[in-house]
Formats: sequence, structure tokens, C-alpha cells
Amino acid sequence: MREEHVSDFDITFAQFMEELGESPSEELFLAACLVSHHIAQGHICVDLKKYSGQTLFFPEAKKTYLCPPFETWWHILSQSPVVGTPFSYRPLILDGHLIYLYRYWRYERSLAEHILKKGQEKTRLPDPARLRNILEQVFASSRADETDWLQVAAFMAARKKLTFISGGPGTGKTYLTARIVALFHELQSPQSINIALAAPTGKAAARLQETLREAKSFLPDKEISAETFTLHRLLKMRPHKPASYYSPSNPLPYDVVILDEASMVDLPLFSRLLSALREDTRIILLGDKDQLASVEAGAVFGELCSAAERSGYSDEFASECLEVTGQGIPVSPTPGRLSDSLVVLKKNFRFSPASAIHQAAEAVKEGNGTRFLEILKDQREEVEWRIWQNWTHLTSLIEDIVTEGYAPYLKAASAEETFHFFNQFRVLCAIREGPFGVENMNRLIEYILAKRGYIVPFRPWYEKMPIMVTKNDYGLLLMNGDCGIILRDKKANRLVAFFPEEMGGFKSFHPGNLPTHEPVFAMTVHKSQGSEFDRILLILPDRATPVLSRELLYTAITRAKRKITIIGSEVVLIDALNHKTERTSGLTKLL
Repeated sequence: MREEHVSDFDITFAQFMEELGESPSEELFLAACLVSHHIAQGHICVDLKKYSGQTLFFPEAKKTYLCPPFETWWHILSQSPVVGTPFSYRPLILDGHLIYLYRYWRYERSLAEHILKKGQEKTRLPDPARLRNILEQVFASSRADETDWLQVAAFMAARKKLTFISGGPGTGKTYLTARIVALFHELQSPQSINIALAAPTGKAAARLQETLREAKSFLPDKEISAETFTLHRLLKMRPHKPASYYSPSNPLPYDVVILDEASMVDLPLFSRLLSALREDTRIILLGDKDQLASVEAGAVFGELCSAAERSGYSDEFASECLEVTGQGIPVSPTPGRLSDSLVVLKKNFRFSPASAIHQAAEAVKEGNGTRFLEILKDQREEVEWRIWQNWTHLTSLIEDIVTEGYAPYLKAASAEETFHFFNQFRVLCAIREGPFGVENMNRLIEYILAKRGYIVPFRPWYEKMPIMVTKNDYGLLLMNGDCGIILRDKKANRLVAFFPEEMGGFKSFHPGNLPTHEPVFAMTVHKSQGSEFDRILLILPDRATPVLSRELLYTAITRAKRKITIIGSEVVLIDALNHKTERTSGLTKLL
């Protein structure tokens, strides 16, 4: 028997589908309930074959159901007036053995069509000699005995309308982005090219401004310009409206769109972005395919990379790349439709092969539990492992680490210093609720810092209170995940919420005008994506939970630049390592 913790909403939705179907149908109820439940869990659709013949128990409904054999189930669903075939307009779409909500089927199909079209189109190849000279100008010389995949990626961006670049922290994605921006400005005059840099969160978008400054530094005589946005601002998403301002009928006015932290973008937003591009616009997607997928439905970037990674490059692309860059790349006799659009960056420039953080991340990525535990037990300076005995012991373990991590920002005098020091350390949790969740850890950290005399948290807002927005506010341009700090405005002698601007500097608001927000001494690993900190304290729950996964551990470890301290038992760590997240969709098949 398999338990599925469906929600009241899932059950109500399934009952509504039965009503629309005009006759009671347990087969339709089960399919609709599973579709709604799976979307909430990050899946795009339900694979009926995986459930056929299984006994399901819905604890919330206190009821057991037997799923029919696939052929029987498919036949009954195909006869329902609320279930349609592909390209029909019904609430549910049955596409082979997969069943979708209509809009998610449409998002997936639209995304696949735009990706395949962009991926198979090439731009006019610039003069090879000129392009070679520009690449030599913006890239440092590389070793002749190994492929410089950064140059290959830059060539791909110049040659193709669609480029995927995947790599972990320290593999040169920021370095590469700056040089791609410079490359396009050298190939065309600044007045004739419009470049947009975008990221899913305000923090990641602000980091792109550093990329732009770097691009200007090594081309000082060139006018380098690009606009930086969060993805919601780029598309001009509008509250309470399903469509964005930019759309197929009103495309984005950019020649090049560079999207960073693409692994964080869900299917609906990815689909909106691709459909809002002009036919001649290049799209360059950067991310880490091994990171956690988006919080909402889909694991789009990972699936796109997997689809493109199936084989080597085409002979034509490899020959052009060799002529321009001098870099030899593997050739496949049967390249895939997206093979010439992907570069995976593996060389790490931040961490040496001996780095404990790098080794731990690689062991987790490969699912090598034995090696991972060896690294933890070595207790090297970069990776520290602590096991707690009871709650009092856990509190004492955390107290000194938290105080040392947050004291510098709490002592800072200016807003610039406050944000600088605050972003050097963070506490990460796997879950939101319960003793080991974000909510409780934020209360515990406030208690610790108040006891040490750093804060006075006995009011809704207090000086040096770090906050995270949890609901989009399009009027204030504050998005879910944006982090700010409550500081005292000395001239007005009042508390003000400061948030970093994407273009540099700060924007400020009266705390009472802020959208829904919460303290952010501790944050979930999901929310930490797109950020990096010098030091990380990762607190794992005392037992296995569905959210613990290999991808979560990898994401947490790779947020640390200098040190990570992990608090958790060996059993929980190994369980997480053995749990690889898989999301159901039909995207890979379409590609």
C-alpha cells in the first residue's frame, strides 16, 4: 500500500472534475486528485503506468483506493468529457500514459517548441579571424593540452540562438558572462545591440551588476551597457493576471537575453520567457543542472541539459569551433537536436582538487556516501560535522557559531557594511516547520543574539532585523525571496527597511508598508539558491523527510565559499544522499 498525502484542495478539485464529468467516476477522481497533488509536489504531470494496479491510501480522507490496470484506466478517462487528447481544450489532457492539467500541458508543449526552434537555428557566423581576435582579447590564454570550455561556450553564444551553460560554483560562469557581454559589444556597436541580464531573484540579479562592471574593466575603451532585471521585472509580470506585459504579441526588445540561475526557474515562467522572445533574439541560460530544481513545478533546466547531453557535437559545429577558437571538442556521428547548444563547465577555479568543500560536493553529486562520510569524519577546517545529543546540546552547538557569524553585521555602522557582513554567513535548514525548521531556528537565533546583547527583538520590527519577503509585491517591486534589513534612519530617528537595488545602492520602505515577510537569520536551502556565503551552518532534521535529497545537500554545500558546518546524524545524511529527486514530465521526450 502506498500513502499519498493529498490535500483538501486536491480532493475538492477531484470532486469538481467529477461534477463536470456529470457522473461519479472513481477513476477520474483518482487521476484528478493525483494531478493536483503532483503539481504541488513540483511535478508537471502524472504517469498513470506508475500507479496502475497499486493500492493508495489517502490519510487526509482516511480512505483506500485501488488504481485500475493502465488500459482500463486510460479507456475510462478517454471517455470523460473533462479529459481531452493533445491539442484539445479540456481541463485535463491525456497524452499517452501521462495526464496533465491543461495549462501545464500547454506550458510544456510551448516551451519544447520554442526550445527546439531556437536550438536548431544558427546566426550568421562572424568573420572567423575577427571573432578569433576578439576571443583572444577577452579571454586569458589557456593551456594547449586541455579544452578551454569557457571559450567554447563563448563561441557557442556567438554562433547559436540558444545556449545552455551548466557548471557548479567556481567553474567560471560569472567570469564567462562578463566576457560574453564584452564579446557581443565588440562584434556590434553598443548603439546597435540591446542586452538584458536577468535572474530569478533580486540577490542574483544584483550579482549580475558585478558581472557588468567586470566586463567594463577589461574593455575600458568600449562603452559596455546592459540592463539588469529580476525575471519578473524583465517580463513585467502583473499581479492577479495570468499573462505578462511581454508576450508573443509584444516581444521583449532585446537582441540578447542572458538568464542566470536558470535551475531556479519553474515551467510556467520558463515558457513565458521563451515565448516572449523575438525570432532573432539569442537566449543564453546559465545554471547548475545538479542543483535543486525550482520550488514550483518543473525541473526545466536540468531536463534541457539532459536532453542536450545525450551525445557529442555535430561535425559542422566542432569544425567551426576548432577554426575560430582552436579548441577541439568531441564529435558524435548522431548528434541530438540540442547537442550543439550545451556546454558543461567542470574545471573549478575557486577550489583546488584538495578542497574539502569541493570534494564533499562532488561526492554528494555522485551519490558516493562512503566518500562523503570520510570527508566529514576528517574534520578538516573547511567542512565540519557535528552530531547533537539533545536539544540543550544542539543549542550550545549553535550558540557560538551563530554569534561569531552574525556579530560583524550587528556591529556595522553603515548600511553598506551591514549588508556586506550579513551576506558572509547564513544558517540553512532543510525544512520550514518543526523543531529543526526555519521558523523555530529563527526564534532560537533571536533568543541567542538577544541573550548576548546584540538585538532587542521584543517588537514587530527591531534595529538590525534581517527580513525576507515571502509574497510578490509588484507595486513596490519586492519579490518573494528578496532579503532586506531593518535599520535606523538617524535623521528621522525611525526604523526603515533597506533592500539592495539591482543597479546598486538601496531602496527603503516603512516596515508597515512591506508585503508579507519573516526573519531570515535562518532560511531554507531552497531559498538560498542564487546566493553564496563565506560560511554556512546547515541544520538537518532528526529524521528522514521527503524534502531531504542529494540535490538539497549538494545545493547547501555549494553555497559555502570558505567553510560549512553540518549538524545532523549519519543516518539522516545517508538517507538524503540516497534520495535523488525525480520530477515527472514529458519534456525530455518532446526534446
